[in-house]
Amino acid sequence: IFLKIEEGKDRYSFEIKDNGIGIPMDKVKKVFERFYRVDESRTSNLGGTGLGLSIVKELVQQFGGDIKVESVDQEGSVFKFYLLK
Repeated sequence: IFLKIEEGKDRYSFEIKDNGIGIPMDKVKKVFERFYRVDESRTSNLGGTGLGLSIVKELVQQFGGDIKVESVDQEGSVFKFYLLK
């Protein structure tokens, strides 16, 4: 995992990168939706509820920020977000 934090004039910028399994291109836009899980084959007792990233997006937006994800299937993902000071 790679983590980068930068302080700007009016915001803090964050970048989190992993080398995990990535997210298929057709599913990247949905990862911030409530109850959405990329791996639909997992049952609720083995995986999450699909709420984590939607909660993160809500919190980031409440601090005046925005969040984006870039991902390549089987190569990893990069989450970038900023929070206003």
